[in-house]
Amino acid sequence: MKTMVVILFALVVSVYAGASPASQEERLVYWDDIEVPAKPAETPELLALGKKVYGARCTLCHGKDGDGESVAAPYLDVKPRDFLPGHFKLRTTPSTTLPAEEDLYRTVTVGFPQYGMPGFPYLSPKERWAVVKYLKTFSRVWKSWKPGKPLKIGEIPPRTEAFVEKGRELYNSDKFNCVSCHGESGRGDGYESENLKDAWGNPVLPRAFTSGAWYFKRGNRPQDIVKTLYLGMPGSPMMPFQGKLDDENDLGDLSPEEYEEVLGFLAGLKSEGIMVRPRCAPVYRRVLAQRDPDSILLKSDAGRCMAAKNYCRITPEGNVTPCPYMPASGGNLRESSFGEIWNSSKLFQSLRNPELQGRCGSCEYREVCGGCRARAFALKGDPLSEDPWCLYQPGTDGALAAEPQLEIEWTPEAEGRLKKVPFFVRNVVRSAVEGLASRKNVTTVTPELMDEARRTMGRR
Repeated sequence: MKTMVVILFALVVSVYAGASPASQEERLVYWDDIEVPAKPAETPELLALGKKVYGARCTLCHGKDGDGESVAAPYLDVKPRDFLPGHFKLRTTPSTTLPAEEDLYRTVTVGFPQYGMPGFPYLSPKERWAVVKYLKTFSRVWKSWKPGKPLKIGEIPPRTEAFVEKGRELYNSDKFNCVSCHGESGRGDGYESENLKDAWGNPVLPRAFTSGAWYFKRGNRPQDIVKTLYLGMPGSPMMPFQGKLDDENDLGDLSPEEYEEVLGFLAGLKSEGIMVRPRCAPVYRRVLAQRDPDSILLKSDAGRCMAAKNYCRITPEGNVTPCPYMPASGGNLRESSFGEIWNSSKLFQSLRNPELQGRCGSCEYREVCGGCRARAFALKGDPLSEDPWCLYQPGTDGALAAEPQLEIEWTPEAEGRLKKVPFFVRNVVRSAVEGLASRKNVTTVTPELMDEARRTMGRR
């Protein structure tokens, strides 16, 4: 665990330390310490057992369909969990992934008695595993997503006055802004505390660190709180601070590994009847090409890096940059016209016909993907460098089979008709027409061929 995480923890501990008597502390069962036996194989018999146990122990609160809509729900201060979205507060995996089955087992075992969720340690391990397996049947996300890698925490540094003071600064800083919810004294009375809602729109109160160890779901030890800070509480306003707690090379809340997993999840939604069309995510195109090489999205510009090609940014100072995420300027409107900058800027020209470097330059998916040029500039200082957020190693999938390409020309009449097609689908139409020409071994696109392509589009 990075030092920054532990630094932030230092202040949190300082706020509530000593609030709970030792006798209460001794009665705590820590979620992370629950011993998890080897899980049995998933069988129809095990699922049937899980359904039976769920019906007897869980239906009253979570509902027959696992949606949290039950006879008891209206009378509970903390609403029962809706299992359909696949959100689970306590986990060992990043919030952008699914929890491990072992995480669900721990929650079934220890519960959260202080919030109305009893534990079931008296059930046999087989019965608890059966309930876990059955819970997964309520949400389709388990079919298209997968658990992430469990978080591992390094050595906790000793507490010192300077360490705590650094934590106090971070707690109150604009970067973390813990004070907005938890309050200056950690009493849960921050200026945003009355406006917080969970993912289902239910009002929730931020944690009061002065309430005692009993009210910390995961536990009150350093390692417990560090994990909560890092992983957050999915479904609640407690966001994961992973991106803000990592080093200066991190670009946000997602690590490269998590980013890859999220893109894979989005690409996999097609099996559920959902097609995700990215606006600006070139690496998504590579993931999509690996999973669904016939996707119609790959026949368009959807998701390609649009910097200096389809849009740009003009700053209040007049600088024209290739995209909103890239500070490099192609020129200033106080010195040159927009047309001159757009058409003649060396930076803009280099991005339109890029000679990519590093892994992007040697990747078999470079024509499909091309990587994010803004990320390359941010972390490598060169917009033509490799995208450091892409984990793919060129050659892993082997060289893509290069289909022989015909030199296809368009008649002026066909080009004129193509220009009447809305720009956002123009490339899709061009690809479809030229694809038909290639299959027919025709080298010239005519209006008649366009009509034929139009009749066949949608039937392939």
